[in-house]
Amino acid sequence: MGMSRTLRRLVLAVVLIALTACGQEVPLVIGSDGELDAELVAFANPGAGSVGGVAVRIDSPAAAAGFAGWFASSYPGLATELTAKMTAARPGAGRVLLGFAGLGCAENGARLHRDGDDVSVEFTGGEGVNCVAAGQLVAVFAVDDRDLPDELTLVGKRPPSEAGPGDPVVFEGIDGGSELPRGGDLADAAVLDRFTGGLDERLSSAVRRAVEGAGEEERVLGMAVRGCRLEAVELVITGSTVEAVPVDPPNAPNCEALETYVVVFRVDADLVPADAEIRG
Repeated sequence: MGMSRTLRRLVLAVVLIALTACGQEVPLVIGSDGELDAELVAFANPGAGSVGGVAVRIDSPAAAAGFAGWFASSYPGLATELTAKMTAARPGAGRVLLGFAGLGCAENGARLHRDGDDVSVEFTGGEGVNCVAAGQLVAVFAVDDRDLPDELTLVGKRPPSEAGPGDPVVFEGIDGGSELPRGGDLADAAVLDRFTGGLDERLSSAVRRAVEGAGEEERVLGMAVRGCRLEAVELVITGSTVEAVPVDPPNAPNCEALETYVVVFRVDADLVPADAEIRG
């Protein structure tokens, strides 16, 4: 989805918003120095959570849907709300969204911090509250793309260019004349054989290695997508479906015919709703 970038200015703007944390209405305070305007697109502390260390750049509708997918299994209503708010913010139309997910307690606000070339989020508030379980925290900021320098470095546990929870371990175009592979959960031997049946030996071996290298608590999902000179895809998870969504490259060319791509994602099993339909 876009190369990494380094944020040169610390974003500080003060915004007061009534939010719910631990069942009480509280003010949200966001900090900023005025050199780079930032809009708070979304903030949530919905309850107990498990998604932490996520810091991503969201610059397309596919990336917005991908980021919301982190929460589709535990909080489907939140995922739907996030998608709507991020879509309304129009990422990609001269605006870049920065999405963060962390763990805390009763925090009711967030700040962006800069340390050298690194930008990280600090969730704030809720001091003195004892929580039984870690709380899920989510914050999304919007900035004008023209205000960003050539590079942006975000502090998180995964590449900031992958907005959703899926790790694309295989992504490759195939002969347009090939039969479109039927996707599914590749842990099922029959599904794996069906998915790789029409692929050449090299790509088939790559897919099988991706399955063999998966962790015990990961699912491996194989899908096929069509697009034009694609450079990336997002795994989009909703409460009922899982699918690969193409990310249109900048200045997408006009193609006489769509090309076919094979993509295999690894994703933590608990992030995929048990009864979700795997499309593609």
